[in-house]
Amino acid sequence: MRASQSAVKNGASRRTNRTKPSRGAVDQTSESCKKSKHVGQSLKKPSEKDACPSRHGKSREMTTCSRQAAPEKEAKTFNQDSRLCKQRPEEMSAAEDDNGEDLYRAAEEIELERQEKQLSNAASVFNSEDQTSVSAPEDLLSYSHREWKGNTAKSHLIRKGYEAVAQKFEALRIVRGDNYCALRAALFQLFNKSNKLSNWLQDAEIVELQCVQDLVEDWRFPFPRRDDGGAVKQLEYCLKLLKARWQEAVECQSPEERESFCQELFVGGREEYELLEALKFLMLKTVIQLHSDMKKGSSVPEFCWLLFARDTSKCPRSFLTNHLRHVGFSGGLEQ
Repeated sequence: MRASQSAVKNGASRRTNRTKPSRGAVDQTSESCKKSKHVGQSLKKPSEKDACPSRHGKSREMTTCSRQAAPEKEAKTFNQDSRLCKQRPEEMSAAEDDNGEDLYRAAEEIELERQEKQLSNAASVFNSEDQTSVSAPEDLLSYSHREWKGNTAKSHLIRKGYEAVAQKFEALRIVRGDNYCALRAALFQLFNKSNKLSNWLQDAEIVELQCVQDLVEDWRFPFPRRDDGGAVKQLEYCLKLLKARWQEAVECQSPEERESFCQELFVGGREEYELLEALKFLMLKTVIQLHSDMKKGSSVPEFCWLLFARDTSKCPRSFLTNHLRHVGFSGGLEQ
């Protein structure tokens, strides 16, 4: 910077003394930069005064040395970008190629970041507890005319389908469209319509949970775990909560009271997601029972033969690993 300032003050000398270094001069000064200890010491802190000589000869030499030091500066910049990418991956999408693959990090690191991002996306849903997860009933025909008000052949066909459905159903509810939506719709319908507590949600569920401890020890939760134990303890709490809330729904005295209870419960809070995780465990328990019955030769529904014929769900463990544990995170129940 000082060299450039002196050149501005003396314009004539700048025009006469400024020469374009040849390729040989650059190589020669680069070699002298490697051998000279004095120049190496002057580059320790570029902010110091002796790091910026004002004469043209020394200035050219320092420029050559800085070219050799550029990879080190680039490495520092890359390390900072790498740390930033771990902290804010959504802001570092430029580091990916056209196929969406990161060009700098290992596959294990990318997979770990993907899982953490899915976890944070799922967990961020229940941070805002002022949002309703299931809307109030809405007239079916009004909904179809609002959502499909075009004049295309497809719009006419879909409205005609809604008219046929409206002959048996008067209203619909809009369910929050995250990867828990299918489980959420089933749980809301359960609380809103059931008149008695199911006989399969008893204390025996807790006993069976202890029996499959090795199967659920890596269970994924969309919320931070409580301090009183691992995955088994967390699922025990979720099952007890499901039983308690189901009992409260059954004890409601009127449809209006039950509707109010459901609207207060389904607000995207932690409790809602704990109930949904309890449903997932009941699904796993059912899969375990059906697989055991099928191996014994007992009568099972036809879909069991199709389910356990797949390479990704030959047994309850593979079903949990490849399918069920991803529900709510990277895919919905229908996927």
